[in-house]
Amino acid sequence: MRIYKFSFLIVSLFVLTALHAQTDSTTLEKVTVKKRLPSPVTIVNDRYASRGMFKNTVNVKMLDFINNPPAATNLPILEYLRGKLAGVFIERGMNGNYVITSGRVKTFTDDAGVKIYLDEQLIDAEFLADIFPKDVALVKYFQPGASMSTALAASSGTLAIYTRKGEDMFNFSDKAEMKAINKIVDSLKKNQ
Repeated sequence: MRIYKFSFLIVSLFVLTALHAQTDSTTLEKVTVKKRLPSPVTIVNDRYASRGMFKNTVNVKMLDFINNPPAATNLPILEYLRGKLAGVFIERGMNGNYVITSGRVKTFTDDAGVKIYLDEQLIDAEFLADIFPKDVALVKYFQPGASMSTALAASSGTLAIYTRKGEDMFNFSDKAEMKAINKIVDSLKKNQ
């Protein structure tokens, strides 16, 4: 008999505890989470710029061609960039080659030139003759003194151009097109 009373007491305590827990519980109607989302140009920069000073977004002029694609044009990228970046002067020399300078005064030891990088590889301006705005994802201009890529960092600016890669190579106006391509890619991955 004593065992039954003890069992009854335990079951009663359990039920009372469960009822008490139900009456003390509350349901939140609304939860607000505040978080700063990165800007679209920051997302593109993180996807393309991979190392060192190229990752920098402070005191850098950036043109995002992924989220803000330029109008369709048949001009090479350097022709397109003329007048788009303050402090960068893009001119064609007498021989047809591009001369890119910063807005600073030239001195005997400094030509006020701008170093050009394509996908973070140092190049000459002539290599950009066949690169068009539709091929470019991001353009960054580091003013003189802002980049530490060369020993003459204080005197030369840096122009970094990143070509599109992956799915950014396609400009889809129709989301259904993109879903169809993703479906094909997924099926190919499964078959490997």
